[in-house]
Amino acid sequence: MASRLAHLLWLIGDGRLPPAAVVPLDHPDEALQDAIDRAGAGNLDTTVWPVLCVPVWALSPADRATVSSRLPMLP
Repeated sequence: MASRLAHLLWLIGDGRLPPAAVVPLDHPDEALQDAIDRAGAGNLDTTVWPVLCVPVWALSPADRATVSSRLPMLP
């Protein structure tokens, strides 16, 4: 999952995929809107920008550290 996420972040950042918000979910019980608000994207118009919420809590500590510096990714 970590390598697929890193690849997805690279594709969005490189412009090979349309701009999107990628927001980390830190806990399995965290509400999506809470994660979006925490990421500073609470006012993001979701009719214009897609939002992908990623369950980083499911990653190993090493993998989480690798992608954490790149999240959240906001358009």
